[in-house]
Amino acid sequence: MISSTTLKSGDAMVYLFYMVKGVRKRFQVALRYMDKKECFFSHGFNINFEEPKDKIPATIIAYTKEGVYSANVKLLTTSISTREILYNLTMPSKWDFKQLRGSTRKECNLPLIIRYDDGMEITSVTRDISLGGVSFIQDEEIPSIYESKICELELELPDDLAVNFPGNKLVTPAKYTRKKSRKNEYGSEYTIVAYKFLGLNSQEKIIMKNFLINIR
Repeated sequence: MISSTTLKSGDAMVYLFYMVKGVRKRFQVALRYMDKKECFFSHGFNINFEEPKDKIPATIIAYTKEGVYSANVKLLTTSISTREILYNLTMPSKWDFKQLRGSTRKECNLPLIIRYDDGMEITSVTRDISLGGVSFIQDEEIPSIYESKICELELELPDDLAVNFPGNKLVTPAKYTRKKSRKNEYGSEYTIVAYKFLGLNSQEKIIMKNFLINIR
């Protein structure tokens, strides 16, 4: 069970999902009130808002530092004012929880760009990723002078992330950590290079946790 304190935390990001005319709607919401039978969430007014029907199925997903909570509820009523949209929902009977350890590393292929202050740039695709950093295959040797320098690392994230960064890109300081030489099935040698993240904030960590949890 997730507490109202966690849901109201500045580190938590809460989303409400429901259907309107066959289209799945998604809104980032804030908890207003919760008791044993019902709860109220709200978000700012939107001129293009389409009011949902009463008593329809809905889903709450909360991304927290501990992991991802989700629950199926019923959307009882929706109140619209010039300032906000207020949803009255049934209290979840249970919350599903997925936890991800910081050391968990998963294989995935995301476009990657690494930039240094002097104009040096590396373009590649990730081999795997964790909350701590990424690794990728690099054909050309990276000069040793860059092994101690801090760079800007840019990852292009999938469109279906619940929370999108501007342009679907995560940009963060990073630093080279290690490299390993391997041989493929044909005997050709290649190099795996690893970089660690240096500046993920709490919300970025939550978003990356969500992404890693949902990698099959």
